[in-house]
Amino acid sequence: MRNIKLPIEVIGILFIILTGCSNPAAKEAENPVIKRAVTVTETIEPTVTVTPTLFLLRTQTVTIEPTPDLSGLMVLGAGPSSGGYLFNFQIPGIDRVYLVNVDGLPFKCEILSQYEDRLMCYGLMLQWGKTVNIAFFDPISGQLVFNLNYTLPDQDYGFGTPAPPICVNPNACPQRGQNFRCETEHHYDPAGNPCMVSTCTDACGFCVGIDTCHPH
Repeated sequence: MRNIKLPIEVIGILFIILTGCSNPAAKEAENPVIKRAVTVTETIEPTVTVTPTLFLLRTQTVTIEPTPDLSGLMVLGAGPSSGGYLFNFQIPGIDRVYLVNVDGLPFKCEILSQYEDRLMCYGLMLQWGKTVNIAFFDPISGQLVFNLNYTLPDQDYGFGTPAPPICVNPNACPQRGQNFRCETEHHYDPAGNPCMVSTCTDACGFCVGIDTCHPH
């Protein structure tokens, strides 16, 4: 075998090359790699909390008016007056103008301040000696608060003659005045006072309209 002798310089270079190839850690040290740490942040959406709201509804206060006591009512007088019929009632402690109808006929009433506890009511002429039903309605609630049966005087004392309620056309048919009845409604006059309007019919049909809400 032939011996090959290399110069010392060549041997040194080879040693350096071999040493560099066999030590990769040294290269990493010479060229460090920067590794970034990636942090994942979780985004939390805000939570919407629905809070129930309590609504208090406004309640309506109902004031119950006591029913007027008319048990002490007295009829002081009844009779013809100025072509119609007039009632004079005494009502202890009266504090309002009641709506009054007689057998369905509306009567216009007023309190006489010059007399104590006095209510005067005026309406159409009534038949002498007839027993009628007189009804009193509360002007505030419109409710019936009192009624009574009353027999009218059986003579005119020289003021008039017996006659049924006067119709617009008294000679419409032979049955005029029979089955007489009225349909009455509660209204208010221009001043805001309660009043009544009535339409009256009989066996012949329409008889007369009565309006206590407007002056005639």
